[in-house]
Amino acid sequence: MLKKKYLNAGSKYVPESEQEEIDIIEGDEQERQEAIRKAEEAKKAAAKAKAKKAAAATQYHTIRKGDTLGAIARRYHTTVRNLCRLNGISEKTVLRPGRKLRVR
Repeated sequence: MLKKKYLNAGSKYVPESEQEEIDIIEGDEQERQEAIRKAEEAKKAAAKAKAKKAAAATQYHTIRKGDTLGAIARRYHTTVRNLCRLNGISEKTVLRPGRKLRVR
């Protein structure tokens, strides 16, 4: 059995048998593997939560007759440049009614 006092830098612990020494080493390895597994699970959960938050923040606008990039940008508190970047269009692109523009 691995005890905290055995790992203390000032400990004068000497294993009583070779088997006990092997048990301590195996215990350390198992704890390390468990810690690695938990860390990887935490990373995956964080990435999943971040993706979900980004997906929830994504917003679209359906273009109607008379809409301009400037008016859409003002409505969604953003810039024309940002709208163009999000949608892969230029400032001179003709807007067609019914098309969806990503605004966030």
